[in-house]
Amino acid sequence: MQSDCDDVRITDVNGKVLPFWIETGTNACNTTTTAIWTKVPSISTSGTTVYLYYGNPSAINTQNGNNVFEFFDDFSGSTVDTNKWTTYVNGGSVSLSAGNLQITGNNTWNTNGISSNTSYNRSSSGYSIYWSVKLSATAINTMIGYSPKILNYSDGISHYPASGAWYRWRDNVGLNLSAPFSADTWYITKTKLKSSQGYILYRNGTQLEDDTTLADNNHYISMQQYETGKTSYFDFAFVCKSASSEPTVATPTNEEKSQGPVAYWKFDAGYSTVAFDAMRGN
Repeated sequence: MQSDCDDVRITDVNGKVLPFWIETGTNACNTTTTAIWTKVPSISTSGTTVYLYYGNPSAINTQNGNNVFEFFDDFSGSTVDTNKWTTYVNGGSVSLSAGNLQITGNNTWNTNGISSNTSYNRSSSGYSIYWSVKLSATAINTMIGYSPKILNYSDGISHYPASGAWYRWRDNVGLNLSAPFSADTWYITKTKLKSSQGYILYRNGTQLEDDTTLADNNHYISMQQYETGKTSYFDFAFVCKSASSEPTVATPTNEEKSQGPVAYWKFDAGYSTVAFDAMRGN
């Protein structure tokens, strides 16, 4: 496998190439916890088999989170994508640097952060919202949530790291979730919205709270920072459909050497004296 995982490809049992994205940060390429997300059209009750290919030294990177998730941003650009987010800045800052979204505050809520331009209703399948977040200090106040637009920390449901503790902030009421955090450490947070009402909060895969009553709907993804001189970093944020019983990934049954390279040539270019090789990147 290439050191940057550019050679990774995923297909279904019929050889159809599936879109995929490899996490950055803690679960990045070529780590012991590398996480690869793919979008499978359907999964039967008995399970679905997919194939992961690697080993082509000339393959180029084809991963794209936009083709995998309902909403996706890995903050890899130079400025916040205004097609996806509305930015709010008043005395603090919101910027992109080194592949991260960085937010600083001005000791006032609802003034420095971003909200998604798209709202998400609870659907028959439900939604799960993921963020990768790092805080510059434990004495910090950061909201990471599903809330009304514009920035509104008092409504909706948010992960709320503050003063070294991890809180749930819901409709202006906090609950200590007994999950301390450390500064300068990446955490993957998740808010799972159930199909009708309720939610489940996770951090690094551990369930922190399971609620059955919250009926808030048609809200936005939002992140904001309170303090002056402290920074909240976000490596990615995405939304995917979920289910009451989410699929699990089984241990790979075996590893095989391919019989040959996957290649194809197109014969639809009309008349030409030049042969075009269409296999590059596959």
